[in-house]
This record gives sequence, C-alpha cells and structure tokens, in this order.
Amino acid sequence: MFKSFVRFVISSLIFLLSTTVFISAENIVVYFDGDVYIRNDGEEYYADFGAVLSPGDIIETEIDSTAIIKLENGNTLKLKENTIIQLDDVSPGTKVSLQRGGLFSKVNRFAGRSFTVRTQSVIAGVRGTEFFMAYGAVVEEDADVWLCVNEGTV
Repeated sequence: MFKSFVRFVISSLIFLLSTTVFISAENIVVYFDGDVYIRNDGEEYYADFGAVLSPGDIIETEIDSTAIIKLENGNTLKLKENTIIQLDDVSPGTKVSLQRGGLFSKVNRFAGRSFTVRTQSVIAGVRGTEFFMAYGAVVEEDADVWLCVNEGTV
C-alpha cells in the first residue's frame, strides 16, 4: 500500500513538473513505472526514459504500470495501468486514439493547436484543458466511456 502511494506521489510530481510551457523538439517518455511497451512498424520494445515517440506509435501500460509522455507541442499525457493509446498525429495538432484504459491529458493552451482523443464511440476535442478519459470497461455489452474535466472545457 505504501509503495503504491509513493509511486503515485512521484509520478504525480513528475507529471506536474513536466507540464510547464517548455516545448520539446520531440515526443518523449519522461516517466514510466512497471511494464510499458511501445509498438511501431511491427516491432515492440520496452519503454525507457527519454524514448522518442513518433506518429503511429502505440503505447501500452500493463497492470500496476504508468507512463508520462511529453509531446513536442507542450501537451502531456499520463497513461494509467492497462491502457493502450496510439499517437495518431502530434503536429500541428494532437490526435490520440484511446483503445483501452485511462488517459489524463494536460493540454497546453499556449500551443494554440487542437487536441483530440478518440475512442470507438466518442471524440473529445479541447484547447487549454486538463481532463481524464477512460474507455473500455464493458457495461451491458457496450464499452463504457468516462470523461472528467479538471480545468477548462471539453
């Protein structure tokens, strides 16, 4: 229990620190804990700190795992455990497909670009917003979608 709490605090601090106005020239994994995989061009490998991501890459977190990704346009993504996303596009706007799990997004309002998260049944488009989106729990034979807004509008 204590170990989980410490991991949560550390990942939250890194997430908050990584959401500055700083804009990187690359999309990178700034933090991960547990088993996090990256798939691209038919290959799969373990994520590592500083791993560079490209449009089309699929990122997957397993049980008791999390990842934080800083995008070149200043946006930040935090993947919960058991999550799969695909970076569809990151420039000029960001398009992410949430295939399963939970994704907290901090969208840099100063980037001035669109930000979209897509599931099989919902598309959320935002600007300058902090929100959480979860997809995949099956309720009455349909996948359930949750969207919670922390700041801004969706």
